[in-house]
Amino acid sequence: MFHKVKHLPICCEALIALARARFLLWTGPLACAAAQHTIGFSLCTSLKPNKIAWAITRIAPLIPRSTCLVRAIAAHDLLTRHGHASTIHIGVAKSEANAFEAHAWVECNGVILVGRTDTQYTPLLNWSAATQ
Repeated sequence: MFHKVKHLPICCEALIALARARFLLWTGPLACAAAQHTIGFSLCTSLKPNKIAWAITRIAPLIPRSTCLVRAIAAHDLLTRHGHASTIHIGVAKSEANAFEAHAWVECNGVILVGRTDTQYTPLLNWSAATQ
C-alpha cells in the first residue's frame, strides 16, 4: 500500500477521513457530511495539497463504497484541516448511452486534486469552507 514508513501518518489520516465521510453520508444529509470537519487532530504537520490527494487516492479502495463524493468530502476535510482552501464541486453530464451521470471533485488553488476525469461535467453545487 505505501512504500515508506514516512507515508504512514498521512495514510492513517486519509483512512480516518474517508471512513468518517462514508459514515456521515450513510447516516445523514450531504450538508452535514460536508460541513463537519474534525477539529485539531492531525498526525502530520502542514501537508501539501498534492500529498493529501495522493493519500486519499491510495487509501480510498480500502473503504467500501468509497464513491467520488466520499473521496471529495474526505479530501476537503484534510485540506481544510491542514490550512488549504478547497472547494467540493458536484456536477452532472450525459453519458454515452444518454443516461444522467453525477460526479464530485475537489479543487484547490484552481487545480482538481481529487476526482479528475475526462468527462466534462456541468457544476450544480460548489461547497467551500466559506459557504459553511
